Amino acid sequence: MTAPDSGEEFVKQLPTEGLVNAKCYAVIDLWSQETERKGNKKMQRKIQISFETDQMGTFWDKWELPLCLWNSYSFFITDNSNLYKDLASWLGWTQPDKKFNVFDLVGMTAELMVSHETTKKWKPFAKIVKIKPGKKDWDLINKPVMFSLEQFNEDEFFKLPEFLQKQIQSTPEYDKAIGEDTTPAQSKVDEIKAKAKVDDDDLPF
Repeated sequence: MTAPDSGEEFVKQLPTEGLVNAKCYAVIDLWSQETERKGNKKMQRKIQISFETDQMGTFWDKWELPLCLWNSYSFFITDNSNLYKDLASWLGWTQPDKKFNVFDLVGMTAELMVSHETTKKWKPFAKIVKIKPGKKDWDLINKPVMFSLEQFNEDEFFKLPEFLQKQIQSTPEYDKAIGEDTTPAQSKVDEIKAKAKVDDDDLPF
């Protein structure tokens, strides 16, 4: 689904507060994004998990489309990570030490606990407070999306909303995926040495 040029029309049409029937239609790997906590900035790998709801809205005065919600997560799983907490409440998954393929979430139903809040600029938005097991199923209206730079597909990339394209394009992983590696030369040497565990004299340059 293509995002509108302005979010103004979208935020006026919010899913209702309380429990909302939903179905996961997209998991998008955002890779390295800058985060800030208590004044400290750092880069963390992020993913976005998106849901369509069974509630419809009218866009551009002509199209009836599902109202959608999403959460972004730091892409790691520990006992205290938000991703693990939501997987646990949604799927009953209680194995933070085990690997989990997040793309398996696409197509899964859920009940979302939704609250209405406002941004610092007093614009209303709907927030996912908790994810619970789904009780209602239906055929997705949105096209399922599973995107990662590890298996970069240009056609799929340009189907993403423009704001997500810009987030991903800002990462060093994007440059590598499209063949424009901007890693400094010395860093590349260090990376090769680390992988090969060889001395300087053994390098072919």
